Amino acid sequence: MQSKNLRTLDRSSFYTGFSFFFLDPYIQIIGVALGASVLEIGSFTAAVFAAQLVSNPLAGHLTDRIGRSKTLAVGCFVRVISLSMVGLAFLAQSPITILLGRTFQGFAAGFFWTASYAIVADETDMGGRGREFGQMSQWVNRGMLVGALGGFILLLIRLDLPPYLFAAAALLSGLYALKIVPSKTGDHNMKISAGQSVTRNTRASVGLLGLNTLNSFAMAALTSVMIVRVSRIVFTPTTPINTQAILIAIATAPQVLILAIAAPRLARFVDTLGRARPLVGSILFLIPVSYAFIWMSDLWQFALLGFLLSIAAAIASVALNAVVGDLYRSRRGLAYGGLNTSSSAGSVLGALVSGVLYTAGWDKLVITSVAVQVISLLALLLLWKAYLPYDVRREKPVITVITPKE
Repeated sequence: MQSKNLRTLDRSSFYTGFSFFFLDPYIQIIGVALGASVLEIGSFTAAVFAAQLVSNPLAGHLTDRIGRSKTLAVGCFVRVISLSMVGLAFLAQSPITILLGRTFQGFAAGFFWTASYAIVADETDMGGRGREFGQMSQWVNRGMLVGALGGFILLLIRLDLPPYLFAAAALLSGLYALKIVPSKTGDHNMKISAGQSVTRNTRASVGLLGLNTLNSFAMAALTSVMIVRVSRIVFTPTTPINTQAILIAIATAPQVLILAIAAPRLARFVDTLGRARPLVGSILFLIPVSYAFIWMSDLWQFALLGFLLSIAAAIASVALNAVVGDLYRSRRGLAYGGLNTSSSAGSVLGALVSGVLYTAGWDKLVITSVAVQVISLLALLLLWKAYLPYDVRREKPVITVITPKE
């Protein structure tokens, strides 16, 4: 049964999720409407992750020092400011204001995700951790659906109205975050086994950071200018921007819908099969799906491939977050801050590379993403064999949790 803190976190996640489904394609569409270049549109995404390079380690420190609840709330309230700036950007006809708004959004995201992951890890034991990460994802995706519906309605009235709805939802998310109280549960039965060294645990952590950087680079390189690609090959120059935004949102709706329904069920693979198998399987699945984007030429293909991509990425994310929760029994804020920082670093590079390679050819961009995924898969196999021979199905894990030195 879920703890009270997890139920409150689910509500906070629901309202934070309002903008996730709608905002990224919306930003790219707004950029097209304002006449921004592909490189500028890529920078809108890069700015989010660049800000997280600062906010993730800071959030990790604050999560452990001042508490999960306050750090989470700060992220939500900063998000209110960032979303309001995006709405004002269209009125001001200013791509620079979008860039600033996205920067604040990235800063807020670092606080929200780092604190949220630490709360889930605190409130769960190893056998149920994956399921609870999936439960949180489910509520985020439910918020995405509700936010998208509201965004569609407001979009029909005026192009700049949806961000204000999302800002109001972020405010509610912050108020729920303040209701979460400190917890000392989870992993109470873990002991340091004989012969298990801190050095080995440190190497495992460093390996996970490198793996996450590669995965994030590959995904950001492929998706940062995806909407620009779809807009140019599917629609004509005379197609209204509002129409493009609505049709693209409808095409991406199935992936959000399935995660809003089945995210905890998908996440259970991480608890029942161990951490390694779902992670390896998800990357193996991502490689051919990503490569298939070379031949994308219609909206239904974008919808199908995006759906498959999101399912595999969701499982990979749950597995990585569960591993970090397993490895760290204290100072989890710092641990998740590091994990999210590695993701941001990879995403910044991927977003910037996408803006450059897109002009050289879509196929070159896709092949680059796939090549990095292959490297990531090989790195994962090496990492697990050397440092993480852990299977959650065993009653006594081969690697147990080591509490880092304070």
